[in-house]
Amino acid sequence: MHTVPNLTARTRETYAIVFDKHLLPRVGGLALRDVTPAVVAGLSADLRAAGVGPAATRKALSVLQGIFSCAVQWGHVQSNPVVGVRKPSAKRKRVVSPPSPAVVERMRAGLLRTHGRRDAALVTVLAYAGLRPQ
Repeated sequence: MHTVPNLTARTRETYAIVFDKHLLPRVGGLALRDVTPAVVAGLSADLRAAGVGPAATRKALSVLQGIFSCAVQWGHVQSNPVVGVRKPSAKRKRVVSPPSPAVVERMRAGLLRTHGRRDAALVTVLAYAGLRPQ
């Protein structure tokens, strides 16, 4: 199996969720040879029509592309039908606009008056060191 030695447990879990939710109901019943670029383009359109966001659609198509990469490598199909299908853009739609230092200092001063040093320190660290979602 390809995934166990090459992917972390968390990545495998995420891919399984994406597969079960978006791919299995739509293309899971098809033979590998029946998944063509047209079918993949239809899958992408179906995901969009179902209200699946661009990031999740992109992830689903990437998972499918990985599956077909292995299928090509193992000789089950001649080519990867996902390669030629455009994936939704990964660009942000919203602009990140952090608060100015003046706003941060007003927030910090307000927290010092009402909640104490701990909350004020947290806001200061997050504002000046930057948020790290990971």
